[in-house]
Amino acid sequence: MTTTIDQPRILFDLGGSALTEHLGGDDTGGALALLEFRVQPGYPVPPPHLHEREDEITYVIEGALEVTVGDEVRVVRAGESIFKPRNVPHAFAIADERPTRFLETITPAGFEGYFRSLAKMIKDTGGVDREAANRLMNEYGVRNS
Repeated sequence: MTTTIDQPRILFDLGGSALTEHLGGDDTGGALALLEFRVQPGYPVPPPHLHEREDEITYVIEGALEVTVGDEVRVVRAGESIFKPRNVPHAFAIADERPTRFLETITPAGFEGYFRSLAKMIKDTGGVDREAANRLMNEYGVRNS
């Protein structure tokens, strides 16, 4: 089965930063999810964390990210990618003064449900309740490190 998505799902656009779901587990038989992030400098990013259930691959489209995986810190620029394995703490920050766009492949799929729930929270309340977001992260097997 081949799935083509011609209408990506914009989950949220908040303060000039946006999240778009291109493929979810429903589209890939649970194999993976593909998300696109557009993050403005100064926009709050997640604290260092690890995933118990999935691996992630980040591919930078525009701008640059400073990515920490375990003890390694690396600047990932447009056209470059980095692998973030499950159970290894990781974090990122915008590495310059421009907005950064990147694709995040999550395998297996499932964690995109966290972002769907976060998007619903933003739609319902106009913002992110950090305590509620932390509870959601725990539900999806993500732990702050």
